[in-house]
Amino acid sequence: MVTHAKAHLAWGHRKVWAMTCYDGHQVSLATVLRIVLRRGLLLSADYQRE
Repeated sequence: MVTHAKAHLAWGHRKVWAMTCYDGHQVSLATVLRIVLRRGLLLSADYQRE
């Protein structure tokens, strides 16, 4: 899941979770959110792409 989050910084934790599940891993949405937040890979809610 970290590789997905690093490759696509604009994705949210739900998209990272979906792609992780698609890869065949069983993980909860809350776990993905916690790991992505701890590693600083989640953009803030007020972020706007240029």
